[in-house]
Amino acid sequence: MLNLLTDITTNKRFFKSLFLRQRITQISLLLSIIFNTATWIILYIKFNVSQEHIALHYNIYFGVDFFGSAINILLIPVAGTIILVMNFLLAQMFYLKAKLLSNLIILATIFYEFLLFLAGILIINIKT
Repeated sequence: MLNLLTDITTNKRFFKSLFLRQRITQISLLLSIIFNTATWIILYIKFNVSQEHIALHYNIYFGVDFFGSAINILLIPVAGTIILVMNFLLAQMFYLKAKLLSNLIILATIFYEFLLFLAGILIINIKT
């Protein structure tokens, strides 16, 4: 019984390491982390933790339609971090059963992180 349990845990580690050894996984993880870290840095440096009210949402028809505290702007990189972690955990879970789905999830993560980075840049441009 103990031997069977050891084999199962060893196989899980082996397949997890296969997932992380894929070039597409490595590149996606690296790019996603770079976009997420850049979003954290630019928003924290630009807005710090001030109490001033800033534009949080811009609509092309009405212009700025939602104002809030500068601390609320950090919800963008928080959402990015949650998306990053959840998508990579999901991709790792699906890796053995559906490699294509796993690869699509991790590639979509780069897209999400880039969109959040772009949103941060646009909010900075609205402020200035």
